[in-house]
Amino acid sequence: MMEIDPPQEVSLAILGKLSLNATELKIAYTPNNTLAKEIMDKIETISILKGVETEAMKDEKSMEAAQMEEIDMIGVVFQDEVSYRLRFPLYKLVSPNEYFGKTDYCYNFSSSDCSNPSYWYGGFIALQSSIDSALIEQDLERYFAEDRTD
Repeated sequence: MMEIDPPQEVSLAILGKLSLNATELKIAYTPNNTLAKEIMDKIETISILKGVETEAMKDEKSMEAAQMEEIDMIGVVFQDEVSYRLRFPLYKLVSPNEYFGKTDYCYNFSSSDCSNPSYWYGGFIALQSSIDSALIEQDLERYFAEDRTD
């Protein structure tokens, strides 16, 4: 009989903090529409990422070109009213290996076999939670606005 260890949780210290000095963080986003602009305006002004600089891009190709010029730029691609993708610089990604897909087996995330993607430390958690919060707030505002018209 094969014995399986319970999966290990990744500690919060490894995942990164929500508090992040965002004054040098630059985020490009696409599409350049009202919804995306409203979300990113909230990111600039009321999220934990206050001070971040955002820039609207015409399309994803323009964003890719901008990210080639500014290698630390993060991209946000809004796919619809609730879905988005984050594009972090390639050098911050972990190259796949035989352990990467099996993080349950990684007991030492600082080892070369189980290293963390460095984007975890570079604003991933803070940006993801800020966008999620802004999207939820947007939905609630829309819901209550519709509720008052009935």
